Amino acid sequence: MRTVAPPGRLRVFGGLRLSLRTCFLVGFIAVAGCAQNASSVDEPGTSSEPVPPTALGLGPVGTEDALDVMTWNLEQFPVQGTSTVAAAAEAILLIKPDVVAVQEVTDGNALFDLADAMPGWEADVAAFFDPNGPYNPPVGMLYDTATIEVNNRFLLFEDDYLAFPRSPLVLEVTWRGVPLVIINVHLKALGDDRIDWSDPWDEEVRRARACERLEQYIYEELPDRRVIVLGDFNDRLQEPPATNVFSEFFAWPGYYLFADMPTAVQTSGGMYSYPKSGSHIDHVLITDELFMAYFREASFARALPVERTLENGWYQYEATLSDHRPVLLHLDMGMGQQQ
Repeated sequence: MRTVAPPGRLRVFGGLRLSLRTCFLVGFIAVAGCAQNASSVDEPGTSSEPVPPTALGLGPVGTEDALDVMTWNLEQFPVQGTSTVAAAAEAILLIKPDVVAVQEVTDGNALFDLADAMPGWEADVAAFFDPNGPYNPPVGMLYDTATIEVNNRFLLFEDDYLAFPRSPLVLEVTWRGVPLVIINVHLKALGDDRIDWSDPWDEEVRRARACERLEQYIYEELPDRRVIVLGDFNDRLQEPPATNVFSEFFAWPGYYLFADMPTAVQTSGGMYSYPKSGSHIDHVLITDELFMAYFREASFARALPVERTLENGWYQYEATLSDHRPVLLHLDMGMGQQQ
């Protein structure tokens, strides 16, 4: 763990106008323990009628000025074979992201089939799932070649099974001339809401170590790069400091920001990424090089209620697609302005 601030990275954060959202995010860790569990307010099964796409609250996605990056745990993809592939393609084309980070890819070939079902899209999978081994299906990426050029791809931490049972997949890309590094993660699941540092196999310890290694890697290997880390982190941001596996990122609020924090700490009208337990465990982390874009008026990050576009709502969504909602980061990049 660092004991001094990294040099040369305060310039962007220091230039931000002070807003209520800025104060809220930076000061979150001091009040996180007061956030309420809103499991009673997010009941996906109660949706009785499909909601048209325009009512999903997606914002102006698919525009030339904005970068749209989405994470989606597609549980046991494809859980219903070609039906899942078709439903996922329909949803992605509706949302119009530039990049989709996918978790739980049990059939890598199906991910390429999904890309083929969307004109101009391509896929990448970290590895092919071994059904005879542990249940650790790899992550994958989908991207629209009309806006995304992939310059490099690689895996991280393949030698660290405890912290990363599924190796993160990294894409170094260019979006409309803007270079970005996108890291797709799927951290260890389960746990008991305690961090038992004496047990290296403790689920919370494994997630905390993963965050430590990720932070160290970004600091040492990706200085001054626009970095987005997204995926299924399998833990809540609003844990109190004593049990918060994200402490390594919260320790440096000038350099890292969870863009989906407002969703994580909402206490009424919840729209979470894992509604079955009223939990928000799929996140999007950005580095300070993207703060200016995030704090523009049109930018947002939120879980998307895709199930409300379906005739049979959550029942159909869970049976065909996933038990997780996708989480979308919409960044107004201010094209024509200095980044």
